[in-house]
Amino acid sequence: MAIDKDDHRFDVIQSLSDEHSVAIGVGAPTRRREGICISLILFQPEERRRVYSKMHLHSSEEPYFVAGANSANFLCDDPKIALAICYELSVPEHTAAAVENGAEVHVASVADCDEDIDRVLARVGDIAREHSMTALFSNHVGVCNRKATAGKTSVWNEEGALLGQLDNVTEGVIVVDADSLRVATLQA
Repeated sequence: MAIDKDDHRFDVIQSLSDEHSVAIGVGAPTRRREGICISLILFQPEERRRVYSKMHLHSSEEPYFVAGANSANFLCDDPKIALAICYELSVPEHTAAAVENGAEVHVASVADCDEDIDRVLARVGDIAREHSMTALFSNHVGVCNRKATAGKTSVWNEEGALLGQLDNVTEGVIVVDADSLRVATLQA
């Protein structure tokens, strides 16, 4: 099921990015010579698609996936948005490298379950406060690995204050203006 970033099925997402001047990240397994990576395909207006592949794997992922070997863990440069996928939130070196490279915003894409959600949300809020950066957390609603996921896609300001959060059952989108930090939410 691994795909290539240039798969034509993603053309509609690229069109949305171009039309609305918005950056979009889509999670998908991708291939590299060494094996399959857990990745985010990155869409930016009028730019060539890029891929960020998870560099720090959880032990449960190691039998099935290989770590990414890229340094494309920034979505864009104004503001400089650092990316993390799931377990990478638990790897202090991952966040430290992003901060050292000038990250102003931290975005984590996860698929966390109910029993872990409070700990994970606290960690993202801590990242925002400790590193004086905006932090976003994007989580799945529904079922993952036969467990209900926790949703609660959220955003924090650089003081670690929660600016907005979706619920744990309804699909939705949270939009943050990087300059004003105004937050808008839309749930189905």
